[in-house]
Amino acid sequence: MQKTMKEVMLYEKQDLRLVESPVPKCGPTDVLLKIRACAICPTDLRKYAFGKIGSPLLHLPMNMGHEWTGDVIETGQYVSYPKVGMRVRAVGFLGYAEYGLINVLSPGVPGMPTRRGSVPRSLEELFVPLSDNVSYEEGTFVENITICMHAIIDQANIGVGKTVVIIGAGQMGLTHIMISKLIGARVIVSELIDWRRELAKKYGADYVIDASKEDPVKEVEKITNGAMADGAIITVGVPAAIYHGLNVLGRGGRAVLFGGATLDTTITFNPNLIHYGDRGLVGCSYGGPWRGRLAIDLIASKKIPVKGLYTHTFKLEELPDAFKKITKNNLSGYLKGMVIP
Repeated sequence: MQKTMKEVMLYEKQDLRLVESPVPKCGPTDVLLKIRACAICPTDLRKYAFGKIGSPLLHLPMNMGHEWTGDVIETGQYVSYPKVGMRVRAVGFLGYAEYGLINVLSPGVPGMPTRRGSVPRSLEELFVPLSDNVSYEEGTFVENITICMHAIIDQANIGVGKTVVIIGAGQMGLTHIMISKLIGARVIVSELIDWRRELAKKYGADYVIDASKEDPVKEVEKITNGAMADGAIITVGVPAAIYHGLNVLGRGGRAVLFGGATLDTTITFNPNLIHYGDRGLVGCSYGGPWRGRLAIDLIASKKIPVKGLYTHTFKLEELPDAFKKITKNNLSGYLKGMVIP
């Protein structure tokens, strides 16, 4: 096998480089993988654009790719699972490269400092096998789906007959729409961009608010006859979106901070909004891998048709230029990018 590989690393703010790195060597408790596809996460773009204030999960230099799939090509002598030849979706910041290595005894997420709560309950949950009818590109959406399920079901407490407001109809917002509809919720979407509002309708939103012209809070009040929403998923980490997310809630509602903000972001609101309204404001940064097999089933059955959620494909060599264009909004119709090493 080749001794070196292509890899894309972030060195500083807006300094993304294609480099030549050694192909990792597989030790006795390691799994070596050939990376087949890696999606570009919005958090990667924020880290690139803002550097140190972009995310607490930034440790430079860094391979930011974490929504990836690949083939198991070698395992250590003490590794019983996964098996060589398996097509998998796994966890680790190593996706912007040709190869990646995971130590199955590592106490944390590969590529990151150890953090509590990051350890999957079993290797079967860390390495999720792809069904035969799920492509490598489709398999990169496992994390997206699991974290959206966590946001809607666990954090917002949305279920059959409840009303959820989704603020932002980007790729993650569209995934929230599909999951909400699957569990029988009524979905209201607030979005500034016209073509994304059309996508929200396509993916099942019951009501779509033009946030560039209409007050989302007043529109939700009209739609619900004053009852307001049971939950809100705030996919955009900016103060205006967070403020609207809190204010569209009815009594006992829960707002989920889904979209990450830069580390210097602040918001001011009257705490009585939460206190007297019996409302909740919760986070959602990690859905856990334990719903991974369900996510694969939803993709395979086309109940969550993810193929239309990525709009652009790049090679590793193209990635530094692609990040520049994406963060400057110079890619028409961009929803999500896919990297094919």
